[in-house]
This record gives sequence, C-alpha cells and structure tokens, in this order.
Amino acid sequence: MRFKPRSLLYYNGHLMKINAHTAIVGDTVVLVPYRTEHVETYHTWMQNPQLRDLTASEELTLEEEHAMQQSWQEDEDKLTFIVLARRPLRPPSPDSDEQPSNNGTATTTTTTTEEEDLKLTINDDEDIKSLPMIGDVNLFFKNQRGDPEFEVECEVMIAGSCLPFLFC
Repeated sequence: MRFKPRSLLYYNGHLMKINAHTAIVGDTVVLVPYRTEHVETYHTWMQNPQLRDLTASEELTLEEEHAMQQSWQEDEDKLTFIVLARRPLRPPSPDSDEQPSNNGTATTTTTTTEEEDLKLTINDDEDIKSLPMIGDVNLFFKNQRGDPEFEVECEVMIAGSCLPFLFC
C-alpha cells in the first residue's frame, strides 16, 4: 500500500504542499505560507541573538535563509506559516462591544461575518501584503496519520518588536 505524504497533495497532477495556497484567517491574525517575499523580514528578526536563543536557531546568512525557506517549503514533514497581524476589515460600528485592555484603556472590538472573512484569501495579494508580519508557526508531523503514535508538534514565534500589533 502506498501512502501519500502527510503534508502534500496532488492538484491537477502536480504535487504541492497542502498549505501552498492557504490563508487561515482569524480575528487578530492571518496565517499564510512562508514564501520568498517573507525571507528578508524573517532574516532581520533572526539577527537578534536573544530571539535565536529562544527559538534554538542558528545565525544564517540571507542566502542560507532563502535556502532554508525553500527546504521548508518542500519538506513533507513540516508546514510553515507566517503570522500576519490583522486589523478589523471595517471600522467599528456603534453596536460593537467595548472592553478594557490590559493597560486599563478601553478598546473596541469588532467582528466580521464569516462571509467577509472568506473574502480575505491568499489570492487577495494586496490585502495580504498590506498586513504586517509578526511571527511564524511551524507544524512538525511525527509518524503517519492513522498511526497510534501520530502527533503534530506546533511552535509559534512572535517577534518581540511586533507585540504591539497584538494589542491594537
């Protein structure tokens, strides 16, 4: 019996990563595939020795970081997403809830409808590119799906200088 790799799929006869054209849209963040256009910002973050230490990462040159991005893009045992900060898609309405933030000031929260969320997809390049990068999410697959020992390890990294975006 042949198994399809866990994080790869076939589309029109071509092998591709499951997350190659996937944007996961949340209330405050959007997860998109780690692509070439993200490498320079990611590389800049990883110049911080403290961040490298916290993520058990080695210092890489920009060229090595591009090679690493390509490797992660093709690795069937990993899925990597870049975390983008998301602001509300529409201005607050008079019906929105006001909640105190961590620092005691009032913040307004709005939600979008599921239909509006679905409009923000990986094909909305301008919308996606306008969102600031704040971190990454790595999923590591261990064993095969269906195996009693199958598990997925998830690592989330938010770059320290990006934390204010989480509290907007």
